[in-house]
Formats: sequence, C-alpha cells, structure tokens
Amino acid sequence: MNIVICDDQMEERQELYHYLEVYFRQKNIETSFLQCRNQEELFRNVNSDTDIIFLDIFIDQDNGIELARKIRAEYEQVPIVFVSNSADFVFEGYDVEAIGYLLKPVQMEKLEQVLQHFMLKAQRKIKDQEKLILYDSVGKEKTRISYENIEYIESDLKQIIVHTAKLEKVVAYGTLNAIEQAMKDVKCFLRCHQSFLINMDYAKLDTANCVFLMRSSDTVAIRRRHFKEIQKQYFEYIINEE
Repeated sequence: MNIVICDDQMEERQELYHYLEVYFRQKNIETSFLQCRNQEELFRNVNSDTDIIFLDIFIDQDNGIELARKIRAEYEQVPIVFVSNSADFVFEGYDVEAIGYLLKPVQMEKLEQVLQHFMLKAQRKIKDQEKLILYDSVGKEKTRISYENIEYIESDLKQIIVHTAKLEKVVAYGTLNAIEQAMKDVKCFLRCHQSFLINMDYAKLDTANCVFLMRSSDTVAIRRRHFKEIQKQYFEYIINEE
C-alpha cells in the first residue's frame, strides 16, 4: 500500500502518519509512506503506483482543491482524502471526487471510517481489474481492455465500439449481449439501452433529458420505457459506492 501525506505542518503530518501506520499494521497490510511539505514534493512523489493521497487544504500559498484537480488531470482514479482545519471546502471536495474529508485535529474514529470506505473500494477495484477481450471479424483475439478503462460501449450492427476513459475508440466484432454477459459480475456496468452499456463510475444521470452524461462529455441514451428501473439501479450503485 503506497500512501502519500501532504501537509506543510510537520506535527500534524506526523500525527496522521502515526494513525495510518497503526491502522494498517493492525490489518497486517504492508505500507510505504511518502511525506510531502509542498506542491513540488507532492508532484515529485505521486505516480501511477500511489494508492491513496491525504492532502491538506492549505499548503503554504497553495490551495489543496486546485492541487487535487492537477492530480486528477494525470491520475484520474487515485483516491484523495482532504484534511483541513475548516469545513468550508467540503462541497468543493466532491467536485474533485474526494473519498473523504477529515477535520483537524484528526480523530481516529473518523479516519477509520474513511479507511474502511477506501478499503472496500480497493477490494472492488482488485476484483474488477479483469480485462474485456475483443475479437476481430474472423473471431481472432484483437486486444484486451481493462474494465476500469472502459467509459461505455456501443453497438453498431455487428460491430462493438469501446469508448475508453482515455478518449480512445476501439472497434471490434461481436454483440452487446455477449459483452454484457461477459461483464455480468462487474457491478459498475449498466445496460441502459439496446445499443449502450455504460460504466457508472464515469456517468451522471440527467433525468430531465433521459440520458447519461459521460465524463468525456458524450451523451448516452436511456430506454425510456425502462427509465425508472435503470434510474433505480444507477442510484443504488452510487449510494453503495459512497
């Protein structure tokens, strides 16, 4: 477990480190900690292997929310927990999809609640790290795409078009029914239309227009006659993820 703590106050940084070290030691989880004092150290230490970041809202002259946006631009999925003396930025934390917001002085009970949520998401992520196998027109394997990298999939006659989180399009052959069956145990996917299968982690429901707004800014249609059922499935997933 690779953990980054960024706080310009050494005592508070060390206190959080101690709490985290105790928590993960009790869980028998091996951890590696990197402590940062400023923006430069933060961006020097965060990488694709980072599992979670604890980020102070106020770091010298830097705003933690803005730093989180910069992190999101490069590492979209890394979990971020804000730590602050003030609750004023709680709602802005949701804008950058923070998984938690802790007030200083950090209470172990509150920290454990955030960590339990993080561990559940991490377990789901490990389970969902499988890849979708795509085939060419003669049934030969063409490529594999990790489930977490799929934003949504659409069908066009006998072709399947996979839209990735990296804004790529991968065209293969097959049916959406077969794809849906192959991914039936991956909870984040929802068949919302005869021609579309979405990853709910990248979607927001627009009830007024009966569509999903994807993170890429694409819109995906919803079967109107099944709208209530699809809406229910979507909200159940979102609530369970929070």
